[in-house]
Amino acid sequence: KAEFSVEDLMAHAQATIDERPAWPKIIQVIEAIPLTSVGKIFKPSLRCDAAKLVVSRVLEDELGVADAEVDVVAGGPRGLCVSVTLGSQHRSSVTSVEKALEAFLFEAQVDVA
Repeated sequence: KAEFSVEDLMAHAQATIDERPAWPKIIQVIEAIPLTSVGKIFKPSLRCDAAKLVVSRVLEDELGVADAEVDVVAGGPRGLCVSVTLGSQHRSSVTSVEKALEAFLFEAQVDVA
C-alpha cells in the first residue's frame, strides 16, 4: 500500500500538468470512491461532498462561522441543494452567509437552530 500526502499529490500534479490554470485547487482524500450498482463512479455523491467542503471552508475562512451544520443533497432545479444551519450565536450572520452563497450555482437555504 502506497502512502502519499496531499502535499505530495499537489507537487506531482504541478510537476506533470503543464498549464497552471489546470492545477487542482483542492485535493481532498476520501476513504472510498462512491460507486453505482454497476461499478461506475457515482458523481452526484462526489459533487455533494465537494459542495459541503467548499461551503464549510467559506463559512470558516471568510465568515468566521466554524460550527455551522452543512447538509447537501443532489436534486432541485440547480442540481444541488445546500442547507446551512447556524447556531443561535450566529443569528446576525444569516444575511452575510446568504450573500456569500449567492456566488454559487446551487440552491441554498440558511436557517438558525
